[in-house]
Amino acid sequence: MEKTIEMKKADYIELKKEISLQMKEKNYVIAQRMILKALEEFPYDTDLLLKKYVCAWFVPSDAFVEDVAKSTLEVAAELSPNSVANQIELGNHYYAVLEDFERAKVCFRKAVDIALQQIRESYLGLMKISIDEYSKEEYQKVKEEISLLSEDVRNYCNINAEIEVLEED
Repeated sequence: MEKTIEMKKADYIELKKEISLQMKEKNYVIAQRMILKALEEFPYDTDLLLKKYVCAWFVPSDAFVEDVAKSTLEVAAELSPNSVANQIELGNHYYAVLEDFERAKVCFRKAVDIALQQIRESYLGLMKISIDEYSKEEYQKVKEEISLLSEDVRNYCNINAEIEVLEED
């Protein structure tokens, strides 16, 4: 059973590589067929859902409806609500296709918020590791990188307060 799962995972990884290659070479019809087949096995894969959306724009079809594309993006955003890429793609769809500027702004704002929180968590992780490794040099390097962020970004992420807490411990 375990071997079957490993083989299935290896096949899945190869399939995703092949889909990316087909899309890179602008073979969208082939890529779309592969994506639809992969989605039968992995219906909650947000990367496949985003690729399905991209292919839909390049594959001539009477069956393609803007609502299908929108719902594909909405499912991807619902499955991975903290994905910056999903929010940006959905925002682009609302903006460029549906001309729903208010909903597009909500998506883009959410993408910015998520990205800033990811930056905050990444820097705090680096600082904690440098403390645990007793590396003052690495700690100072990370602190200098943080200082290069704008004051507004540092305040928004509340990173200065987190640094103070780390330095108190």
